[in-house]
Amino acid sequence: MKNHFLQLLEKVLLSSNPIEVDSILVTSFMKINRISVQHNKLIKSLYKYSKFVDELIASIKKNDETFDFEQLIKAFEFVISPSDKIVNGAIYTPADIREYIIKGILRNKQIDNESVYADISCGCGGFFYSLAKILKEQDPSLSLVQLYQHLIGIDIADYSIQRTKILLSLFAIYNHEDVEDINFQLYVHNTLDFDFNSLPLVKETGVDVVFGNPPYVGINNISQENRLLLKKWEFTAFGKADMYLAFFQIGLSILKSNGILSYITLNTFITSLNGKAFRGYLSRHHYNLSIINFGGEQIFPGCSTYTCICTIRKKECVDIRYCRSTRDRLLKIQPKDFSTIRYDQLNDKDGWHLMTREEQETIDVIECRDKHLGTEFKIKTGFATLKNEVYLFRPKSETADSYILVLDNRYFKIERGICRTAINPNVLQTEDDFRQHKELIIYPYNIINGSAVLMKEDEIRTKYPNAYNYLLENKQKLSTRSCKLRTNEWYAYGRSQSMNNDSYKLLFPEMASTPRFILSKDRQLMYYNGSAILSEKIEDLKVLKKILSSVVFKYYIMLTSKPYRGNFYAISKRYIKNFGLPNLTADIKREILDTEAKDILDRLICDIYGISYKMLEKYTVPLL
Repeated sequence: MKNHFLQLLEKVLLSSNPIEVDSILVTSFMKINRISVQHNKLIKSLYKYSKFVDELIASIKKNDETFDFEQLIKAFEFVISPSDKIVNGAIYTPADIREYIIKGILRNKQIDNESVYADISCGCGGFFYSLAKILKEQDPSLSLVQLYQHLIGIDIADYSIQRTKILLSLFAIYNHEDVEDINFQLYVHNTLDFDFNSLPLVKETGVDVVFGNPPYVGINNISQENRLLLKKWEFTAFGKADMYLAFFQIGLSILKSNGILSYITLNTFITSLNGKAFRGYLSRHHYNLSIINFGGEQIFPGCSTYTCICTIRKKECVDIRYCRSTRDRLLKIQPKDFSTIRYDQLNDKDGWHLMTREEQETIDVIECRDKHLGTEFKIKTGFATLKNEVYLFRPKSETADSYILVLDNRYFKIERGICRTAINPNVLQTEDDFRQHKELIIYPYNIINGSAVLMKEDEIRTKYPNAYNYLLENKQKLSTRSCKLRTNEWYAYGRSQSMNNDSYKLLFPEMASTPRFILSKDRQLMYYNGSAILSEKIEDLKVLKKILSSVVFKYYIMLTSKPYRGNFYAISKRYIKNFGLPNLTADIKREILDTEAKDILDRLICDIYGISYKMLEKYTVPLL
């Protein structure tokens, strides 16, 4: 659907209510496709001319566009208000994804005319349309009106259910099934609180197939009502709930034995803390599970989500089938592309590492060492003031005893004695970047016996009056922090983490496309928005930096960490603590330190770990 068509639809949105929008789209669609209606009450009630109908039709013809069923689905999804998309998680699912899911189900599940299908977050009915289209192509004698009586759809938005009815009705009319009324099993309701046993189809027979695209709602956009409802479901009862996980539990609860659930959904449950309960549930039941992971590829335009196709058959199986793919390769996937991983080999608590047998063997070689990064070194995240704009600054100028800070176009003197140097590891590429990106932070703490102790207010007022007056000026800003301070003092940092890291440091960012570790010899250096590996021995960090900059570590992170858009991967203590460290002789350490060429260093580190460089060479470029 081209931009000029969408621009016209935006005009429709601004000038019309949902019923008028539906009428404009339905009338335009029928006129363009020469569809006539004689009996269907719903479609007849929407068929009427308006100035926008003429504009849409003229635009479509002028630009030689089509307005088929798929464009109609896109149009229905496009005219959902942005606020509703945020709160309800509505998002258009591309046709190729829907059809791949449905054809996969039909290949693996015996279907008959009495089979029951459910989409418990059906939106505007895209999955139902694709199912009807595929089944009709397979059996031209199929009665769509009868099929529709076996489709259960739930959505929280009344206009979405209405549009699902419109879409399916138009498809029936297009296929010469023009009846007055269709007995739809479509309901406007909050799925999180819907009694599915009130439906005869569910209570008497159960559901054969559950498919769809569960809502994508960020934790900050979940309503208070839904937060409470999520507590009643095992998968979302604890921690920061991901709403889509509840839709897995609900879908599985209505699915009959040997039935199939298949979603295009977030892939975060594979490794996230929030997915622990879901992973544990699958492991306990040993359900037949297949995952096609799209990694960091963005399947949905304009939406930063990391997705997979997750298919669960309610039947016991000891293995999980897993593969990585891109959307372009989806239709080319063969059974041989899947690896199998036994449930009993997976860690439900810390996250699943899903990979091929060869990859798993290599990861085992890396991890099966006497020493691990998390036990040999301290790994700490940076400080968290929760109001960096008050504490952090780059001095406008300086005097012998003070720095000049500018905030909100006002100049403040800050005594040198209450300041420390700070850095954001995310912006560092090399050690040479320290000078350019170095900042200062107001540090109202004393170090006593190796611990950071908050200064008394009188001490700051007396020893650092300029800094005290500055903090006092910003007291209101500091009071807005949404945190539970461990002290009653208003000028304390928001959290107590990394208050004193008096050590040499190997700094690294929160995520990266390739390993990036920056050595700092400044023992007092403070850091934020990243982490650091700490050590009393600078030589140990120099050797470690070389190892962590190698293809061995990059391979490890790509296979065990969380992927992000742009082939970036999470790098944090959680993901790197189990990285194995070999015992090194003094001669080997010196050889590592003396090796400058990247490819030679990679080969050396591979030899030390006993891993074939040729096998890892392909991982010097980003994975899928």
